[in-house]
Formats: sequence, C-alpha cells, structure tokens
Amino acid sequence: MERMLQISLAPQADSRPPAHWKPGAHPWIYEIGRGLYAQWYPRTVDGDELRAFVQEVEQLVLSHRTPYAWVMFVDGLLGVNAAQRKVIADHVARMRSHDRRYCAGGGIVASTPFARGLVTAVFWLSPLVYPHEVFRYIDRAEAYARDRLRERLLRT
Repeated sequence: MERMLQISLAPQADSRPPAHWKPGAHPWIYEIGRGLYAQWYPRTVDGDELRAFVQEVEQLVLSHRTPYAWVMFVDGLLGVNAAQRKVIADHVARMRSHDRRYCAGGGIVASTPFARGLVTAVFWLSPLVYPHEVFRYIDRAEAYARDRLRERLLRT
C-alpha cells in the first residue's frame, strides 16, 4: 500500500516543461511570454535550493510594475518538510502586497488527485491574493494564466 501511495503521488517520470517554455534566471523558472512565467519544481527540493529559488522569484517579480501571471507545476513540492513549507509561506506573505497589485493570476498544475486536493486545502486555509485555479494538465493551466494576464492588460 505504501509503495502504491508513493507512486500515485509522484509526477510522471517523463514530465518535463513544454518545449516552448524558455529557461529563466533560475533552473525552476521559465519564461513563456511577455509577463507570463512558469515555476517547475523538481521531485526533490533541497532547503538551500528552495531559498535560492524564492530569492530569484522575488527579484523577478519585484522588478515588475506591470501585470504578470504564473503557471506553477507543484507536484515536486509534495515532499517538502515543515521548514521548507515555512520558507514558501514566508515568501507568499512577503509578496502579498505586490502580488495583489500586479499578479493577474496563476494556473496551478497538480497532476494527481492527491496533489490537487492538497493544493486546494492549502489555499483554502491561506488564500492567494490573485485569481488562481488548479488543473491536472499544463496546457489548461497555461491557457488560464494567459487569459488572466490578457484580461488584466486590457484593463490597464
């Protein structure tokens, strides 16, 4: 039973960012288009790597004074420990004001039912300040983020 659970939690072994995503300033950040970015977490996350990633995201995002949107493939975060969850929570808290003003939305990819349930529960307890939706498939999450960005740009 434990092995079955581990297998069902893990992303597909061949899962990779789509070819049209261009590598960004950090190995887990990709540029999809102007103002449209992606986060792709690896299967295992080291504390130092996570802190470096968070720092890079903050530098990227805080440089924006125009709307932006994210696609986030979060399956790699299923195994993070309490200290790493705190790093993420602190990052979200630091970014709240800026995200409220500039983040048009986030398409969150969680490829397993367990991952989708976990993400839904986390954001129910600590809601994001921008529109977001959880998807099973990358293309749908990307379309959602792209649409939110387009809508926001039309309003500005």
